[in-house]
Amino acid sequence: MEAVRINFQFAVWLSVLGGLWVLFHPEWVFPELVMRLYGHVNLSFMAVVFVLVAVQVWLGWFHYSRPDYRPVLFMGGLWLVAALATGLFSSLTQLPVRLWLPAGLVYFGLSQLAEAWRRLKCARG
Repeated sequence: MEAVRINFQFAVWLSVLGGLWVLFHPEWVFPELVMRLYGHVNLSFMAVVFVLVAVQVWLGWFHYSRPDYRPVLFMGGLWLVAALATGLFSSLTQLPVRLWLPAGLVYFGLSQLAEAWRRLKCARG
């Protein structure tokens, strides 16, 4: 159970730092050709990244220190929805998105869901 908690903390920090990195280096999400041809798409996508990072920071600042599982469950679900939305975005726009992004989003989501499960299990005894 300690490994789940450590992985959760690692995933939170990695998501915040990785999100900030992506905001300042969007070429890590889209290939260079896409960046040159569709710069406006990049901006709308980065708005979503900003919201995810902001919610993660807000929850980390105010809610993750409490033993409640619901904020962690919410954020885990949000990460998984973002992973699905990234795939949907890529298929609808026919713009390639680097594979590490949805894989990272799934990792963040599963890490948060595992922590929510751990917190729920600890609360029930």
